[in-house]
Amino acid sequence: MHQLNDPAAFRAWLAQIGRRVSWQLKEREALSPLLQLSMLEEEGAAIKDPKPPVDSELALRRMKELLENAVNQLTPSAREVFVLRNMEELPGEGVARRLGISLASMKSRLHRARKLLRERVDAALPGNAEEAQSQS
Repeated sequence: MHQLNDPAAFRAWLAQIGRRVSWQLKEREALSPLLQLSMLEEEGAAIKDPKPPVDSELALRRMKELLENAVNQLTPSAREVFVLRNMEELPGEGVARRLGISLASMKSRLHRARKLLRERVDAALPGNAEEAQSQS
């Protein structure tokens, strides 16, 4: 400071330093994602894709189709109980009241529906269908 010849130039000099620091910070901020990626690569970490893997999506879609088909194959009374209780998540008492049946009857229908669904989905899965045929 004491070596500065022109005190009026101090202000311009300081402003130039401020601009350079701001520019460097801005540049560093823009490069930050790239630096983070390179650090992850160096550590051997894999970068996770925000979307689920394609095979996972296909498996989920296939499982959903299997379940929908199995639900559609239930008797109307079992399907109604299953949908209200498991898909619409109504309480057991509410399902029984809505269908005009006793709670015990609702539980019995729900148990049979779940058992049939489990059997049908298991039989439809590739590995389980072969096992079922070999056990017959």
